[in-house]
Amino acid sequence: MCQAVADALCQYQSIRFITVRNKKLVAIYYLIQFLVLCYVVGYTIIADKGYQAEDDVNGSTSVKIKGSGAIGKGASLQPLDSMDLVVPSNELNAFFITTAITTTPNQTQTTCNGDEDAPLCTHADTSNCTETYFSPNAQGIYTGDCGSNGRCELFTWCPVEDDTVMDVVQNVGNFTVFVKIDVSFDKFGVKRTNTYDYNGDGKPEYGLNLFTINEMLQEATDGQVTDYTDIAETGAIILVASNW
Repeated sequence: MCQAVADALCQYQSIRFITVRNKKLVAIYYLIQFLVLCYVVGYTIIADKGYQAEDDVNGSTSVKIKGSGAIGKGASLQPLDSMDLVVPSNELNAFFITTAITTTPNQTQTTCNGDEDAPLCTHADTSNCTETYFSPNAQGIYTGDCGSNGRCELFTWCPVEDDTVMDVVQNVGNFTVFVKIDVSFDKFGVKRTNTYDYNGDGKPEYGLNLFTINEMLQEATDGQVTDYTDIAETGAIILVASNW
């Protein structure tokens, strides 16, 4: 036992180096070293940013819209503001604003001719008007009779809505959108927002957290749409992304 311990303590190991004078092997050796270096520096450090610690971002976006608009002209002018046009008034990470309205004045609950969504019929053949009592395609309840226009008669709010005639809401393009973004990187205890008071006046700043509807449309379409009236009747969906 003592002899084994003494033998273990009274010896050491050394590395033996050899010199290779084969040009082909030397070229392969340095090529492999170069490729490993390129991978470490080029991909791991530069491309993949392996020297940086990362964390998923958590946050929320809230929007507040202000502005005044109207539909109609002259005596029929009807003023509208953001409370009338933004539905719902508060929505997390999104907003909906009305740009065109279909108005059907003087409606009363009675019977009237169905529109183009109602089935065709004749006074001699009303079978299409009795196939179903309720229909998701109709604006009311079928009475079982045929209307004077060759469409099934409805019990509903008459006259029925004509969605081919729309009133474009005036001045929506100048409505301002205040976008407040709050994010946090929990791993590092860091919080960020886009509502810093850079000007010292406590007001939102255009281009940072305050935009008009027309500006948002222009930026989202690379200048193809410069005014909301171009999409007022068809509508549009804009996706906004914030990078931190």
